[in-house]
Amino acid sequence: MTTPDVAITDAQMQALEEAHRATKAAYLAYQNERLSGERLAACVVLSNAANNLSDLTFRYLPALIARVKAAEEFTSLINALRADEGDAVMILCDNPDFNGLPNSAIECNGGWTDWRDRRFAGDTLIDCLRAAVSARAALEGQPK
Repeated sequence: MTTPDVAITDAQMQALEEAHRATKAAYLAYQNERLSGERLAACVVLSNAANNLSDLTFRYLPALIARVKAAEEFTSLINALRADEGDAVMILCDNPDFNGLPNSAIECNGGWTDWRDRRFAGDTLIDCLRAAVSARAALEGQPK
């Protein structure tokens, strides 16, 4: 699943993961070296790997924070829509066919929808979830 509204690319995430693995491998090599010369060389490799990881992390930090916040909002919205017993949220397959219609949709079913499937569409899944939460709040705010 692609997290919506996020500036970091998959290639950037892969670079961060590779830098993390390289730093971890260099640290393990450093720990395993017994001789001072080899340990010094391992220390240099570890230092370079750690610097690369730090540089990438600093460069991508705003995008990483945005990704985490988007994931937290995504989870929070889903939990709000399925808060009551029996409530369900179904995420439908994206339909990016460039026809001007929304690309994403969800269906909700529960007491607040009168146990009927209710569809919410939007450009991204987060848009669909926000629309559904707004609709639920509006319906539940009305006297029955």
